[in-house]
Amino acid sequence: MTIVDLISTAVTICVLAYGSWSDLMTREVPDRLWIVFAPVACALMFTRIWLSPELAVILIVSAALTALLSVAIFYIGLYGGADAKALICVGLANPTFPLLMKPLLGSFHPFFPIVMFTNSVLCSLLVLLYVASRNLERWLSSRGSFFNGFKVESFWRKLLASICGYKVDFSVLEDRLYLYPMENVQEKDGEVERRLRVHFRAEEDRDKLVGNLKQYVSRGIVPSEVWVTPGIPMIVFFLAGYALTMVFGDILVYGILQLLTFLAAVPR
Repeated sequence: MTIVDLISTAVTICVLAYGSWSDLMTREVPDRLWIVFAPVACALMFTRIWLSPELAVILIVSAALTALLSVAIFYIGLYGGADAKALICVGLANPTFPLLMKPLLGSFHPFFPIVMFTNSVLCSLLVLLYVASRNLERWLSSRGSFFNGFKVESFWRKLLASICGYKVDFSVLEDRLYLYPMENVQEKDGEVERRLRVHFRAEEDRDKLVGNLKQYVSRGIVPSEVWVTPGIPMIVFFLAGYALTMVFGDILVYGILQLLTFLAAVPR
């Protein structure tokens, strides 16, 4: 099993690293990557069951839970097809924690891919913190003009936009493939209304969204500086989450338990 763990770890890191590079550079992950990784992951799973049949139930349950989670999040639209395939394959290749690994924060259940996913989500939240801090700085110096042109938007939608998006020149939006428009222009009875888009699907047609907005920018209806959101590929965070899980273990559950311990110790 130790050799299987080493092979699984090496293969998974190589696949996630290549997939991250490809997605960042081209916004696509070639299907041949999963055509190769999927049978290798299945072979590793069958090898684990053959070597340790007493663990068969845990191994199968872990892979099945990961697959269900992957499909559910894909259909909700929170990430794309390549991300779903990556998580499913990781669940097959690494259903439980490697025997040689002793995470610094511990592991509270054996389902390694579920922990990897939660750690990946925590990594992705760092982008939101960066965006929020960037917008706070600009808002403080804007003197009330930060959301000019959005007359009907509520405070809460503006707050949400400030967390997940920022303003750039339209030429930057066209040039950088990972940026998606956060603006939607509506024309009613000769009136033009700018709205913020705070709901996104990972499989949206970026070119169509940019093209629709461009016609209003070129006509001067929308200013050259527009709101965008960075569509950083989730597979990049899977790679970071995989490394964090190997070293630290279950960061989310550890943090929750520490918080509960602290609250229990507070005098009432």
